[in-house]
Amino acid sequence: MDSNNFNPNGMLIILDLWGCEFGILNHPSFLFYQAKLAAEQANMQVLAISIVPFKPQGLSLALILGESHLTIHTSPEYGYAAIDVFTCGKGNPLLAAKYLCDVLKPEEVSIKKIERGVKPLIGGEKLEMDSQLKEADHASR
Repeated sequence: MDSNNFNPNGMLIILDLWGCEFGILNHPSFLFYQAKLAAEQANMQVLAISIVPFKPQGLSLALILGESHLTIHTSPEYGYAAIDVFTCGKGNPLLAAKYLCDVLKPEEVSIKKIERGVKPLIGGEKLEMDSQLKEADHASR
């Protein structure tokens, strides 16, 4: 990413996939390959990868992209995958999300789209955030 042309505005796609096949969600090399293809389909550059398998099942996978990141966290025993695709560059995270849905074939999908790097227009949003952060701080004590 060229820091001279950096634009903090980006899009985060959050997917909750239910009803996926256990074997697919518990297969690190298959998920790495598919995540890499999803990033490439979305015109994103893969810079680094980390895969952490868990016992007895499940894994966390992170692709560090030239444009941001793509993560997959699986709970095969529930047929569940949590996927985040974030880009602040030229890539299209919706294309990556669609590709992964096509590959993982969930029975149910929840998708959220969040714009990031956009400054609030009014101070009220900051006040709401400050309130939420204080609530989280109290809950952690």
